[in-house]
Amino acid sequence: MPFRDDLSGSLESLRAFGWKIPGAGVRSAAGSLEITASGGERRQVLLDVPVEVGKYYCGSVSVRTENVLPRDNFDRGATLFFGFLDGERKWVTGGEFPRGGMQTSDWQKVAISSTIAIPEQVRFIQVWLCVEGQGRAWFRDFEMSELKLETLLSIDATANPPTLHSPLPPMQGVKDNLRRRILLSQDSSFPPSSTFEFMTNAEVFTPPHALVPGVWHARNCWTHRRGDLPCRTDTFTVATLPAGYAVKVAKDFPNGVFAPRAELRIRFYPPLAEGTKVEVTIGDEPVEVLAQTPTAMGFRPGRDLAPGCHQVKVVLDGKTTELLYVNKNPAAKITFRDDLIMLIDDKPFFPVGTYRDPSDELHTFTGIKEAGFNLTHSYFFEAPRTPGEARAYLRDCVKNGVMAYIGIPRKWMQNEQFDAIEAFCGEVYDESGLVTWYLADEPEMWLNRFNFRASAEAVKSAGHGIPRTLLMCTSNPNSELNRFYGAGLSDIYWHDSYPVGRHPVVSMVKALENSRSLASPEQPLWAVIQAFDWRDKKVRELPPEEVEPKAGKIRCMTHLALATGVQGVVFYWLPKDRYDMRIHSPIQWAEVCSTAQELNALMPFLIGRNEKLPAGTLPEGVYYWLKRADDGRRALAIVNPEDKQVEVQMAAPGVSLTATLPPHGVKVKIY
Repeated sequence: MPFRDDLSGSLESLRAFGWKIPGAGVRSAAGSLEITASGGERRQVLLDVPVEVGKYYCGSVSVRTENVLPRDNFDRGATLFFGFLDGERKWVTGGEFPRGGMQTSDWQKVAISSTIAIPEQVRFIQVWLCVEGQGRAWFRDFEMSELKLETLLSIDATANPPTLHSPLPPMQGVKDNLRRRILLSQDSSFPPSSTFEFMTNAEVFTPPHALVPGVWHARNCWTHRRGDLPCRTDTFTVATLPAGYAVKVAKDFPNGVFAPRAELRIRFYPPLAEGTKVEVTIGDEPVEVLAQTPTAMGFRPGRDLAPGCHQVKVVLDGKTTELLYVNKNPAAKITFRDDLIMLIDDKPFFPVGTYRDPSDELHTFTGIKEAGFNLTHSYFFEAPRTPGEARAYLRDCVKNGVMAYIGIPRKWMQNEQFDAIEAFCGEVYDESGLVTWYLADEPEMWLNRFNFRASAEAVKSAGHGIPRTLLMCTSNPNSELNRFYGAGLSDIYWHDSYPVGRHPVVSMVKALENSRSLASPEQPLWAVIQAFDWRDKKVRELPPEEVEPKAGKIRCMTHLALATGVQGVVFYWLPKDRYDMRIHSPIQWAEVCSTAQELNALMPFLIGRNEKLPAGTLPEGVYYWLKRADDGRRALAIVNPEDKQVEVQMAAPGVSLTATLPPHGVKVKIY
């Protein structure tokens, strides 16, 4: 390192150097490498470059394009990729895949500003020079080098609060959600109880409040969606509190629980100076002060409050802080049984859900009713929306006999708009039909972990009565990032494995088992079932019988998820702009409907209690679930996840069964 290739040589010389070049669609041309893609196929040349664990790498190439057109939103044009390979040159999840040149353009640079720190199992970066979509592009002047990432920190403590400066690292892509995390504490171990945490994208940052005099420790780290850059720590001294110093006002309110005149508390940091005038109102009404010290105040409303969201205004010597008080109950009591089955007003609820009606219309429920789903959602709420829009949607859900989960706007999460998150959730908190807040799906693709954690806390701050959901697509139990997300940052943990078209169906068992180990013991695990074809828009051109998951696999995956012990299932298919589920994928839509209807017929067992067969009852590779309903009846399902036929002959207390299970077959017996 650094590594350079101007790409001006012949194909023979490039191959001799190590480039893997296909036999068609690539040629040397005027001191560059010309790549042509047609018919919607990706065309690429590859080079495996050895790398070292823990280091960062960057790269670039110059590209000129001619009529490069994407097939869909996924095609990235004429571009440069860095993929990860292990020591056996097998693909490792991760890498960098930026968008490149489109249409017709003169020479431009496509750059990868930084990889993540090279993971432990990675030994090579596989360089791709490629055209995704169709068209022609010329590549020259490829460069790749190790990136010396160093976090710099300087502190000016001449004023209080101090100013901390840290220049932006080179990883600046919007998709990385690069943010600066600053910890300040008088304890060098930074215990959460006595540490201030700030998230910002500013190189120059001053805390919004003063610090008490003494020695302070600072930890500065730039963090992004896939991990953290190197941290830098330093020590500084705060000499005095200046006149009129800024004070942080923090609340301790019983949000999410209605009481006409609850006791509320606020805390002050630093402690108030002697003689500081404190005025507190709720709306325009003064409060009744119960107790006050330099560090805290207890009070209650001066009159009975109606259920609702109220602004508590705290004025310290003319400086105002507004705090949200959510003084209302949720519409239903949502808890979880000892086996993690959801209870709504003490009645068991097993979700048979979907991500949307196949119409993709917010207020249309035709497909939801046809299939018999009891839970739905819309990505409409991943953009900033008003509480009124959420209420109208939830009321339509209730009117149509279905519960719902509501998403949190991604921009608010990415841009530290935590007050907006709390306010939105507080307003919608008491609406009927709301079962869970859908915090995020696959956050490692678009959000840094600390913004996620703060967003999850903002949702919780609006009230504890509505559980929070997180969906993860990765399930490596050794991943530090996965362990972070699994450590109780949500109340329900979802996993999507989506194996069909990429992995054997049975691989979802290990993925769900790993997800169970990543989730906290008190978190239910819900499985998201693949009902889409990875080929995306190409499905429009396929005969129905060629579309995946082919007949039987959706039902198989559903029962396989139940066999791993999940407490809910949710079906996912692609939005209508990719292909219409009912028109282009009718076999899959029919199977989604029949499987959902089967689960509804089995509902007395799904909300019942799990039981086990004696070890060795079933042949190896055959999975099962066994549940007992309240009336004593049992349902036994046996599942063959393989693409070959299996003969089953079994006997256990109270049941015997002989069956020929076809590939991906399921047999259910009630006794």
